[in-house]
Amino acid sequence: MNKFLFILSAFMLGICNLSAQITASGSVGYENPKYDGEQPSKDIIFYYKDNISGTLRCDLFGNYYTWSKYNIAKKEWEDFSTLQEIPVSEHGGYKVKVSDSRNPRAYNDSIHCWLIVPNLTIEATVDRADCFYIWLNASADHVPPVYYNPADHEPYSVSYVFNWETSTEIVIPDKQQSIRIEAPYENTTYSVSVVDKFDEELTSEVYYEAIAVKAEFRAEILKADIPHEVHDSILFASAPLDMRFFDESLGNIGCLFWEIKGLEKRDRNLLEVFTEARLEKVILTVRNNNCIDYECEDSISISINVMASLLEFPNAFTPNGDGINDEFRCVYRSLNKYQISIINRWGRVVYTSTDPSKGWDGNVNGKPAPPGVYFYFAEAEGHNKLENGQFETHKKRGNVHLIRGK
Repeated sequence: MNKFLFILSAFMLGICNLSAQITASGSVGYENPKYDGEQPSKDIIFYYKDNISGTLRCDLFGNYYTWSKYNIAKKEWEDFSTLQEIPVSEHGGYKVKVSDSRNPRAYNDSIHCWLIVPNLTIEATVDRADCFYIWLNASADHVPPVYYNPADHEPYSVSYVFNWETSTEIVIPDKQQSIRIEAPYENTTYSVSVVDKFDEELTSEVYYEAIAVKAEFRAEILKADIPHEVHDSILFASAPLDMRFFDESLGNIGCLFWEIKGLEKRDRNLLEVFTEARLEKVILTVRNNNCIDYECEDSISISINVMASLLEFPNAFTPNGDGINDEFRCVYRSLNKYQISIINRWGRVVYTSTDPSKGWDGNVNGKPAPPGVYFYFAEAEGHNKLENGQFETHKKRGNVHLIRGK
């Protein structure tokens, strides 16, 4: 029998430990705070719709109750009642300590609760903005705004999940009350919604007129790919280089200008021809508002490297129709004028041309020329002027072997 009573006492003690509970009449919702950020505690936050009115009752088993109220200024608990049930009308923190002196293993425990009237309102605002970021805030008010950890008196805010959306396709994953996001390049309406502690959704919107700008352009080379012309890209270009520039900038742009060849141009799209052998930088600058009274500016540039003129010839070719070295043609770059003559061993002219992109196919009057040694005389002029005012020139003379298979 004694053994049975001991087991029953132990069981009841376990019930007491698990049943530590406070009920609040008049409240319309509750939750357990997470002081450590992960596991909810046994303490309770009670929410009231309009005002605090009702009672707090301790349902923990015992025969001694001590109620205390939290003094925020002093960060301490002040005793005020020994009843099991007390009337309440003020927000703040309450603690009840329960004991049972009739049991040698006296149950002695305390539980804390916080009474809060959220009175949640929400208003989306743009707190501040610059050319790179904007700071959005959802003004949400509730009284009191925080509760406290009884162990270390650290304050904690009542938590809500804020869902931010935009009138554009931009997704905002941040669920905080105040957020910082990249400044948009177009006028945007931001909306925020939150579900309060009574499962009611509140929504607010704010319109933002964009000031951020981003300079972007697309460059297009208007030049066919010609075999034997040394022209890799705008970084290793052969003159003349015709290029188009298309503005693709973002934002409310009120001012746009290009800096090119030492000049400023305000056309949105440009057509330019580069002939001088040098490194040329093309810069696009955009501003919001206008060119004088502006808040945001952005620039982007590319470098165009037009190479000096070049003229070289091979010493043999094999016009056998295999697609490899079938023509005698020059390797060239950045030529303004060109002329070549090819003669046979008897001094007869077999080929002439003023186009460096074309070559001799080894035929004379539509018939294959005999294999052997031929002589060429070529002159060319580049685009750059020398110190004496004359254009750079190239003179090439030599022999070339026309080889045909047996």
